[in-house]
Amino acid sequence: MKVTPAHDPNDYEMGVRHNLEQVAVIDQFARMTEAAGAEFAGLDRYKAREKVVEKFEELGLLEKVVDYEFSISKCERCKTVLEPLISTQWFCRMDPLRDLALEKLRKDRKPRFVPEVPYEKVYSDWLENLRDWTIRASSGGDIRFPPGTGTTAKSLSRARVRKRKKKAGTNELTQESDVLDTWFSAALWPYSTLGWPETTEDLKTFYPTSVLITARDIIFLWSRA
Repeated sequence: MKVTPAHDPNDYEMGVRHNLEQVAVIDQFARMTEAAGAEFAGLDRYKAREKVVEKFEELGLLEKVVDYEFSISKCERCKTVLEPLISTQWFCRMDPLRDLALEKLRKDRKPRFVPEVPYEKVYSDWLENLRDWTIRASSGGDIRFPPGTGTTAKSLSRARVRKRKKKAGTNELTQESDVLDTWFSAALWPYSTLGWPETTEDLKTFYPTSVLITARDIIFLWSRA
């Protein structure tokens, strides 16, 4: 049995429950790292797998090799196999938002779904099992971190920069190269188009909205946005 908390979603969950070390043996280029051992370091993942089988044969530990089919993730564009990796990400803490949404649903029956059955129950179940939201993307063409930069008044931006410099204890600050993922940046439309943080007529007129017409398959994404 193998357990790789840094390279498999199920193993990651197991590792978190049992405080297992997250050892990264594959890098971002799908090559083996030094943690994989001197004989494997630098090898492409497929070459490394072949070598593992060879080593098992040399040690007399290999009984048989069996092919089997299973679900595997591939890149939508290039169709190459994706390897899950541990990486630093930006997250939005969802507990306060989840609790607020559940309270509104249970006390005020908001939002009201049409039809109510089964979507209100599906929505509440989804909220109750909600996790922190990964909001980072690495492609261009979206809103860059930190949130609000480029969309708010210049005076507010300067104030934020001064605050960040003070908190960091240095003037050597670097603009984050990552951008917000599409669903999260979509939630920023009232801030970037309606004049927030000022109380403008557009903001009072169009936000918050009272009716949302959307496809059933994306209701959760728009609800959290």
